[in-house]
Amino acid sequence: MKENSSPSRTDYWIDPLTISFRPDHCPDSWLTYVHPEGARYFVCERKVSPCTGNYHDAMIYSGCLLPRIFTDINLYDPDKLELITKFMVDMEDYIRAKGINIHANVDLVFDLRRDPDNGDICCAYYFASHDDRSIFWLDDFNSIYLDRCNEVNGVTEQSHIGHEIEAQYWYHCQLFPTCLEMTEDIIDELRDILIYCLGDTMTSPTANSPYGVTELEPMLTLANTIRKSVKKGQRGHPGSVCSIGRFMYIFVQQRFYNFHGQPGARLEREKSVYGRKPKRTPLVALLSPLLFFAPDIHLTSLEKIWGDGLVSKVSWTIFIEKLNTEWQEFILYSTVLLNANVAFLAIQSVDESSENAGRSPAQISSYVSIIASIGSIILGLLLIRKNRSKARDSSGDAWRFLRSQKHNKTGLETLAILYGLPYALLMWALMCLTASNLSVRMLVGSAWLAIGALILWCIMTSWETKLPDHRWYRIDV
Repeated sequence: MKENSSPSRTDYWIDPLTISFRPDHCPDSWLTYVHPEGARYFVCERKVSPCTGNYHDAMIYSGCLLPRIFTDINLYDPDKLELITKFMVDMEDYIRAKGINIHANVDLVFDLRRDPDNGDICCAYYFASHDDRSIFWLDDFNSIYLDRCNEVNGVTEQSHIGHEIEAQYWYHCQLFPTCLEMTEDIIDELRDILIYCLGDTMTSPTANSPYGVTELEPMLTLANTIRKSVKKGQRGHPGSVCSIGRFMYIFVQQRFYNFHGQPGARLEREKSVYGRKPKRTPLVALLSPLLFFAPDIHLTSLEKIWGDGLVSKVSWTIFIEKLNTEWQEFILYSTVLLNANVAFLAIQSVDESSENAGRSPAQISSYVSIIASIGSIILGLLLIRKNRSKARDSSGDAWRFLRSQKHNKTGLETLAILYGLPYALLMWALMCLTASNLSVRMLVGSAWLAIGALILWCIMTSWETKLPDHRWYRIDV
């Protein structure tokens, strides 16, 4: 239960000769720590059972002693301290009654939650085992309460969900960094993960790594720096533990997403573990030819990024940066075309070329070209304004954005059509920039035919046909 600070103005008087500004005296048997990020939490190194008042080393194996306890509840509040103490007693009574063995290298975390049904305050808890790198409970636990399990379908094996459980363990270490003593073995394990991800990302455009080379290199440098400090005996620095725990949480959770160690593991970022192909509605089939097939290209890219409902930050960043560059170029081309149309309409002979009163077909066509150019410019500016910062979005932000689009009936198709409009309007503006005289149209048409033949020849010559490669040892570099 998060507490909010008072927004009212306060005057805090400092007593004379005050040189220590430590927190208030902790409740009995509790120690207070401050997370490097700023959050305060409490630790209870269990020495005496609140039930029996006695302590013995063997009690922890007989189920009568609680392990070390962590909580971020404000225990300076007497009411909350009383609630936590009551839950501690209830937990120990339950462990003793069931004869459960809780080993020494285990943490217990308490939190206070409000029951959504009746509004009562209840206690949430979990245990974290450092020996097994897992979290566990004394009751049956439905994995749907873990957010990531709701994002991944087809989880049927314990070894699969074990990756998410281990990820939650590392998240526990990130939240309470004093719970873990950093060792060289842990850092070496992380370094090996980072080195592999670097090599995979450098040699494969569809690597499963959640980060690119530019992000992985400073991560490896940081891990090497922390390893040096650990080698000198500095094992308890919370900032180092928190950083290593966060990295391990991210990479271990990627194993859960990619079905690591399962029969249908995802080996490439763009592949589906379910073997399904996205279905398209008639909307794109009808509009794509009118928009010069620009939506098809963007839709294919979006479907690769979305995959099985998972979004890679690397793919998303590359896609958005490419879009922003294209839109900037289309704005430039549309501006040049707009100037050409204005210059064309300013020619005196153009007004006099029409045999009938009113505007000539050439002028009308030029007006349409102007409208299409302005539309391309405005849409390009709006899309750049909206998407300029999306390249810096996290994978979670990108996932939420695409998921909101996916909930629509047309899914990602509407987004693909929107992204293709600046290009389509620019092409229509080019098509409309023409003259109405028959001889001129024939001359221009002949030129278009010749140029079109050259373009078609270029496309056919440079078109790459993918042939099956049965060399299992081949690596694309």
